[in-house]
Amino acid sequence: MMFTKTIFNEALSCPTKLFYTKNDEYENQQKEDSFLEALAKGGYQVGELAKYKYSNDPITEEITVETLDYSEAISITNSKLNESKNVVIAEGAFSFKNFFVRVDILVRDGNKLKLIEVKSKSIGKNDVFIKGDKVKSSWQPYLYDLAFQTYVLEKALPNFEIEPYLLLIDKDEKANTDGLNQLFKVKKDINGRTSIVVDKSFKGFNSGNLSILREIPMRETINKLNTLPVPNVNVPLENSQLVDFIPWGPASIQVALSRKSPYVETANKVSGLMIANHTSMAQLFGRTVSQYDKLRKRNAFLEQYRREPIFADGLE
Repeated sequence: MMFTKTIFNEALSCPTKLFYTKNDEYENQQKEDSFLEALAKGGYQVGELAKYKYSNDPITEEITVETLDYSEAISITNSKLNESKNVVIAEGAFSFKNFFVRVDILVRDGNKLKLIEVKSKSIGKNDVFIKGDKVKSSWQPYLYDLAFQTYVLEKALPNFEIEPYLLLIDKDEKANTDGLNQLFKVKKDINGRTSIVVDKSFKGFNSGNLSILREIPMRETINKLNTLPVPNVNVPLENSQLVDFIPWGPASIQVALSRKSPYVETANKVSGLMIANHTSMAQLFGRTVSQYDKLRKRNAFLEQYRREPIFADGLE
């Protein structure tokens, strides 16, 4: 199973959701919520408008990776990325190990890549993402979404310099066209897939409406975010540092369910459930090393070791 940014965001809100994500028996009933559907439509419209900020004619230039197939999308993205040292890609697909992301807009300029996450959320000149050492709750899902994408691209494309950005609606700007959203019609095909039809009257890059989309550099914010505890009541504070997740573990939590425990030798039939959380191993090793350094500096509790033959010539 590919670990997408959607699954990542669901896990942030509640880690238990990871179990139910791919289980049709527990399908999310909110998918049919009319209010959420209306919000999603607004997101599609802003996403389509954003393409014109970076491309004069995104339809003719075919900047969008349309396919939903993971492997095909990655192949098409790589092809587009290598076409030129200056290229714009919408809905590009990237993977690293079992992590998979679709990037709203990617702009290549030589060996630099602008990773642009488009949101229909508005922002004012006095809005902040992180205050002190606390992430503003209203911005939390957007920041971690972008942080996850940044991580995957940095691992998937180590030869490029990745610069993350948010593209938001500027509260302090006005659109030059009344009813701008009406020029972007939301439709669904026979398979239920949503797409946008742009009205022929829309003048694209020359419409004068693109100033309402504000591009915000997020590298400093992402770096700060990676040092802060994850603001999730379901995650213990000591396990909540993003940078402390052990790199050699296949997952944060492993669960094994069996009729008979494979770890206990017994003639009886045992229903065994094991939950092994090794997320805090990095912290455990860190504390052990730190405590040893303090004791070694004071030569405390060392006499019993000096008596052992192996340490006859010293403790080094």
